[in-house]
Amino acid sequence: MYRQIEIDNSQRHLQLILWREDKEQPLKILKLNTVTYGTASAPHLATRLCLLQLSQECNDETIANVIKRDFYMDDLNTDIPVDNVITKRTVTSMTCKIFDPLGLLSASIIKSKIFLQQLWSNKMDWDQPLPSDEASKWTVFIENLAQLSSIVIPRIRKIFSI
Repeated sequence: MYRQIEIDNSQRHLQLILWREDKEQPLKILKLNTVTYGTASAPHLATRLCLLQLSQECNDETIANVIKRDFYMDDLNTDIPVDNVITKRTVTSMTCKIFDPLGLLSASIIKSKIFLQQLWSNKMDWDQPLPSDEASKWTVFIENLAQLSSIVIPRIRKIFSI
């Protein structure tokens, strides 16, 4: 990649190579026309040029500004606003994430499954935002779901003989 970045004519005398095929020939002085790998500035020049090219060719002004503003070397450090829109897709995803292999939480989890059935019976689309009353019901359920982490189920410590 470095060899694709051309150096300005006024700077080429700063990158010289002494060369000869064998000991009998005189030294030749060659000027490098491109950035050399291994110089201290090479990574910066390559990254800067790539980002400049990307921002100039980008048709979206927001993306171009992110490229110009939020890159440090080759790392992108930016944030993206998160939309907390509740849809049938998010309800289904959250319901399926609850791991209860023994069925000990089924009394609580059944509420989310009933809620999901109601969404199906109301013929909600997958990515259609829920009405405010339905969204508030789901938010209350999620907030109450956090209380399940405080449940402690003791293990049986008796040894039974067979």
